[in-house]
Amino acid sequence: MKISVVVAAYNGEEFIKDQLQSIVNQSVRPDEIVITDDGSSDQTLDILHDFSKKISDDIKVRIISNHSEHGFVKNFFNGIFNATGDIIFLSDQDDIWEKNKIEAYLNIYRDHPDAICIHGEIDIVNRNRIKIKNHTQGYRRTEKWDFDHFMKKPNYPGMSLSFKTSKVSFELKKVEMLGRKVRTHDFLIALIAEASDGLYVTNKVYSLRRYTGHNVALQNPKTSFTFRSRISSINTFIYQYRLSKYIYMLFVPDNNAQKNKILKYISIETKRMLFLRTGKISYLLYIFMHINFLPSWKTIFGDLHIFLAKLSKRDLIG
Repeated sequence: MKISVVVAAYNGEEFIKDQLQSIVNQSVRPDEIVITDDGSSDQTLDILHDFSKKISDDIKVRIISNHSEHGFVKNFFNGIFNATGDIIFLSDQDDIWEKNKIEAYLNIYRDHPDAICIHGEIDIVNRNRIKIKNHTQGYRRTEKWDFDHFMKKPNYPGMSLSFKTSKVSFELKKVEMLGRKVRTHDFLIALIAEASDGLYVTNKVYSLRRYTGHNVALQNPKTSFTFRSRISSINTFIYQYRLSKYIYMLFVPDNNAQKNKILKYISIETKRMLFLRTGKISYLLYIFMHINFLPSWKTIFGDLHIFLAKLSKRDLIG
């Protein structure tokens, strides 16, 4: 079984060498590392070419350089579509992998032959590799992720994602060819696996995500709890649910039960948005009546806290 690692790079001169070294030092080494650089203007490309010269022949390193900036989604797609492995691991440029990450994921694939995609637990570290947040995904065990668990989780950071090429790449190409706008490649990959009943998660930490302050997709863990951030979060859920509906219609057209559930998830998030904007009790009652469709029972209390804080500020201004 051939293993590929796809690394997306963009002005990553500070940390990319560390991450590449953690990939090369794996207890089970990959067969190839495909690195797609999205038009870096720093020394990233020089570091990559120097690194590739020092790698032993058992790992093939391919560097693909974009002449213009494509954005992180298309940059990852470029790497995925150029990878030749049976199983692909995704990596950001500033991560750190535990030495047994590839080996551990392969063991999960072996123990669960129906697994199409595996998403692992993540710890966040600072520039000096000191942990600042543990177990950010909240997984409890290694298990197949069911539909409702999947729908209540809005993101699946790609840096701890692995998938079987034969079960995912064709579907990704089809979505891209149909011109569907995709905000994040990783959620789409997890969604395709879920629609095919093959998404697994593990509570073991094999990936450390380094917070540098410049990560393309990572927000500051200390982001304030604000009305604006709450609305943004709801918008993300609505977008992901609409994408989920599209994927189920495209790849599982006969699964009406799941599609009807997705419509209910869209409805509840829309009512959350309307409640936060208007404060109408009818929206709040609807939410309470369908509380099992919320990300968690705490969600409604968070919405109430945000709305009351907003109302208080309005009263103070008035």
